[in-house]
This record gives sequence, structure tokens and C-alpha cells, in this order.
Amino acid sequence: MDGTSQAATPDEPGAEAAGGTLTPEIELKLELDAAALEGLRGHAAMAAPPEISELTSVYFDTADHRLHEAGVSLRVRHDGVGFVQTIKWRRSSGLFEREELEIEVAGEQPDPSVFERTPVAALLDDGAQVGEVCATRVRRVTRLWRDGENLIEISLDEGEVAAGEAREPIAELELELKAGPPEALFALARSLGQAAPLRLAFESKGERGYRLAAGDGRAARKAEPVELGEGDAAADAWRAIALNALRQISLNAHAFRTRPGVSALHQTRVGLRRLRAAFSLFRPILQGETLDRMKAEARWAAGELAEGRDLDVFLAETYQPAAERAAGDPAITALGARLLAARDAAYARAGEALASRRLADWMLDLTEWIEVGDWAKSPAPKLAAMQALAVRAFADQALERRARFLRKGGDGLGRLDHARRHALRVKVKKLRYAFDFFGGLYRGDAGKARRKQTAMIRGLQDGLGDLNDEAVAAEVARAVVGTDDPGLLFAAGRVAGRREQLTADALSRTERAWRALRAARPFWR
Repeated sequence: MDGTSQAATPDEPGAEAAGGTLTPEIELKLELDAAALEGLRGHAAMAAPPEISELTSVYFDTADHRLHEAGVSLRVRHDGVGFVQTIKWRRSSGLFEREELEIEVAGEQPDPSVFERTPVAALLDDGAQVGEVCATRVRRVTRLWRDGENLIEISLDEGEVAAGEAREPIAELELELKAGPPEALFALARSLGQAAPLRLAFESKGERGYRLAAGDGRAARKAEPVELGEGDAAADAWRAIALNALRQISLNAHAFRTRPGVSALHQTRVGLRRLRAAFSLFRPILQGETLDRMKAEARWAAGELAEGRDLDVFLAETYQPAAERAAGDPAITALGARLLAARDAAYARAGEALASRRLADWMLDLTEWIEVGDWAKSPAPKLAAMQALAVRAFADQALERRARFLRKGGDGLGRLDHARRHALRVKVKKLRYAFDFFGGLYRGDAGKARRKQTAMIRGLQDGLGDLNDEAVAAEVARAVVGTDDPGLLFAAGRVAGRREQLTADALSRTERAWRALRAARPFWR
């Protein structure tokens, strides 16, 4: 990341482009609420003279939203005086650095004359036309904050995003680096966070508009594909993968805070597991004392969500089938009420964790560490060489290492006790996430083999998951009921006992999946 604004050649950030300027944009977005707005007023950075503007931005795309799918944004903004067309796209693995091309236009429609200098041209090479997708209307209060040689533009936006009849309020703070190192952005964000509750936002206004246009509302978000380039180094891949997982955590944590539910909780945990898998995969290129702290905080967050997820699974897969078979049984009905009350309490605990200052601070610290942390500063020659290794070569090594760990733990699967089976399940998940992270690097025959082996490892993961659910069902029921009510305890035993009948089938499926995976020639070799 480069915080300077020096001139550049036509193919570099800062280049002049037919009627517009091509520049790098390095910024942080922070979510806020009414309490944060009040708290920010006393911060020194908010004392500078403001510049106030009313902005209407219209986002354009093809009918199939191909620009958005490619990570490209095309908008026309009206500030009450004139119109400015902006095209943004990402060129690096970093989350907060994007390429931006701005040009004044005559009206509210895009001017295609500069598309050829951007990825838009290639995306529209079949003659496809663009139309309006969504729009934002905000009141922007902008200030400049100077701290020594650092210069940061602070923009406070309040308004709404609209797509058709759907509406959603906007309240966010944007910090854009004008001069100085990227660390200055994080330092200011941390200082502002001391004055008011702020959270990193991983969704742009335009993305929110697309989500509304698709009717998704605050739905849970599954993991998005990680795009790795053939020319990427291992360090680039680490940043892309870690930030991809962090985005999933952030979006689903927001969804859960807004509307607590099964899917949002589950996908937040999936994002945390993917992040922890990335820590493990990329440990060979990481250094410094910060890694252990980042991993510990990820474990803490996952732990705060675990009880809620366990109860969701128990209710859906163990209690509900038993309740349907024993309709009208008062003991089973009473057990259901106790389980729901416990789930509500677990959700409250999860919500507190996801809304906590601890989580917000960790996510800001983690993002800074991923982008410009100690792991990348003056590494020893051997570590520097590993960080610069081509991503495909690094992926081959990482997959081989993960597969070796799995082979050591999977033999004699049927004889493993619950603890060892759980340890094997963790190894399977890590390899599965590695398949997903690096999958796009393997094409042709290797790509076909990867898809087949991914299906195998999913089957193995599902089987081990079923065995784990069966093993913990009785523990979950006992933990909720306690020992104060013999009738409820007996009902819990009846419900959990039903799952034990499924163990033999789950074990058989798991062993078949394990044998198939063991027999397959690894696709990365």
C-alpha cells in the first residue's frame, strides 16, 4: 500500500487518463449509530472547519450485474452543482486499496468514452448496456485532519440507500489517506473509537444497494470466492484470504446484531473457522508476537458463539424430530420450552460479544496487522523468500502438509474415541478450507480432480459432523436441563438417545468417504 500522491506512469496509480484522473484510493469505512455521532463531536479531529454537501449517487450495471460480480463499481454522483462519474476496482490483495478513475460528465448517465482505461471495457465487450441498479442520497460533512506529515480526509455520511421500493439508512465515517503511511489511518480510527463506538465496515454503499436490489435485506452471507492471481506471492494470498474471512465475519456479525438468527450465527462462526484455518495454513510466512494474540481473540469470539450454535443444531436435528414423533407429550413440550429459553440466553451472549468493544478493537487491530503488521516488516531472508514464493508453489506445499496431518489422524477411524475423532474433524475442516482458498489456482485436469476431491472431503466432513452431533447431543441436553427436574431429565435422555441409533450409519458413511479420499491421487501433485 502506498500512501503518497506522487505522479505515475500511465499504467500506474496516479496516471492521467482521457479526461479523468486515475488514482489509488486508500480508505477505511466505519459504521456508527446515534450514540457514536454524539460522542464524536468532542474529538479533536472533528473540530476542523467542515465542508457540507448533499450527494446523490446512482450505480449502474448490466442486467446480470457483471460489473459487481467482477468487483467493479460504476457510479455517477451529483453534488448539486455538477456530475462526476467514478469507476472503482481493486488491483491488489488489500481490502482498503482500490483503483479509482474520476471524470466530469454532462449529466446523470455514464460516459463510456473512458471505459477502455478500466476493466469495464472488457466486461462490456459483447455490447451489453448498463442501467441503474440503486442510488444513495447522503448529507456529507467533510473535514481534513493533519497530524504531522499525515493528512486524512474525514467524511461523515448520513442518509439512505435505495433500490426500487427498498430503503436502508446510512450512517458511516470514511477516512481517506491523502498523505502519510497506512498506519496513520488505523491510528486515527483507533483514536475516534475511544470517543465513540465504531466498527469497521466491510460493505460499501454500492454493495448495500445491490443487496437491496436482490432482495437480500440483512440475510446471512456465505463465504465469497477468494480470487488469487497467478502472479501473486504467498504474502498477497495471505492478505486476500484473511481479509476475505474477516469480511464474512463482519457482514454476518452485523446481520446477527440486526436480526439474530440461525444462519447469521452459523456463518459468523464459519468465517471465524476460515480465519483460524488461514492462520494455520500461512504460519510458515508469519512472524512476530502479534499472531498468538490474534489467534487467541479469534478463539474467544468463536467460544462466545458456540453454545448458541450447539443449541440450534440440537433443536433442529435432535429435538424437533423427537417432538414430532411424540406430539402432545407434556414432558417433551416442556423440554422444548427449556431449550428455547436456553437458546435465547445463548443468543444474548453471542449478541453481546458481537456488539462488544473487544470484538471491534480486535477486528481493527487484525486488519491493520494483515495489511501492514509486524509479520511483513524486515523479515529474515529465509522468511522473506517464503513470503515472496509464488502462490501456486506455496499452495502445493501447504496442501501437502495439511494432507499429511490428516493421514496421520484418520487411520482406524472406527476405533477413535470422541476426542480423537473431534481432532480429526478439525484437520478435515482445515484441509477443506485450503481446498476452497487455493482452488482457483488449479485448472484443467487438476481442477477436475480438485472438484471431485472437494466432494469427497465434504462427505467426510459431513459424516464426522454427524458423529460429533450425536456424541454431544446428550451433553447439550443435560447442560440445559440440569438435575433439578427428573421428568425433564428423562425426556432429555429419550430425545438424545434417538441420535445414538444413527451412529452406525454415520460411521459407515464416514469410513467410505475416508477410504475414497485416501485412494485419490492428490490434485496438487
